[in-house]
Order: sequence, then structure tokens, then C-alpha cells
Amino acid sequence: MTAQHLQKSMYVDNCVASVKSEADLTKFINESREIMALGKFELRGWQHNSFESLRDNCNESQNASPILQDIPVLGLLWNIERDTLKIDVRNDTQSESVKVTKRYILSKCHKIFDPIGITAPITLIPKILLQETWKIKANWDDILPEEIAHKFEKWDRQLHQLNKLEIPRWIQGHKNSKHSLHAYNMEFASSGS
Repeated sequence: MTAQHLQKSMYVDNCVASVKSEADLTKFINESREIMALGKFELRGWQHNSFESLRDNCNESQNASPILQDIPVLGLLWNIERDTLKIDVRNDTQSESVKVTKRYILSKCHKIFDPIGITAPITLIPKILLQETWKIKANWDDILPEEIAHKFEKWDRQLHQLNKLEIPRWIQGHKNSKHSLHAYNMEFASSGS
């Protein structure tokens, strides 16, 4: 059971897993260490939002990470106290001398690392703008038309607002609660963006 949970919870060199109780947490940590030790891999730097277990596991291993409030996890920041995920955008504000090109839009868009897709709605705008640059056959370093550049600059100026966003890590309710998923298709106000 732990082996399957561990396998499904690995992303490159990170293990991101959820368990239901402190007892399950202790069991998962111990069994995961045993399993990975078979391949000569040492699991270390455990972080979780169970403060009692966290302190115990940090004391038992000299390789444990210090208890931090915001922990980097798969391109996001996990606030263990509030159990929320935050987006860490280090937006170097665009200077007036920077010319908006296809290459510049691609570079800014891909500075947001998010392999689990939380920022997909935010990065959609520059991707649509990139699509527009292909339609007009712009070269990588051509200065883009004012309409595209203006839309991109507006997106870029607002990007720092993402740092204020916190998303609950746990979105499922209790066992007996009912859930429903609603999907909406919204069209953009202007053609395509």
C-alpha cells in the first residue's frame, strides 16, 4: 500500500503525498524510508502540517529541514500553518526601454513555473498573444504591433497580484458531504484575448 502511494506521490525528486491521520503519516514516513533505502535512496527534508509529528521527525534525522512556514513545493509555496498554496511570482517590472517581442512574451510567460497547472488561467493570456504573433508572422525579435504589446503590458503590470492569492491545499470536504463540479466556457471580451 505504501509503495503504491509513494510511487503515485513522486515528482522528479519530490514526494508530495497526503494521508488522513498522524498515525498514517508516521507509518508512511517510516515505510517510505525503508522502501527507498532498498535502492540506496535517503528520503530527507520532510515537511508536513502536523506540527507534533514534524518536530518528532525533524529530531530523529539530522538531514531534516528546519520547520519553515512557506515551503517550496512543485513551483508553488505551501504555507503549512494555514495549509494553503501560494504562487511565487518574482516579476521584474518591465522598463520603458524593453521592446515587446515574441521572444520577450515567451520568456515572461515561462518564468512562472507551475507543473500542476494552478496558474494556467493566468498564463493563457500571453499564450493567446503568442498565437496572435504567429498569425501575423512576426519574427522572434520584431517589435510587435501596439495592440498586442498593450495587451501584454497590461497583463505584465498585473502579474504581481498573484503573490496575494492563496488557495486551500485541501479542497475536499468531509466523507459524507456532497460535491459537484461546474465548468463554464467564458469567451474573451475582445477577439481571442
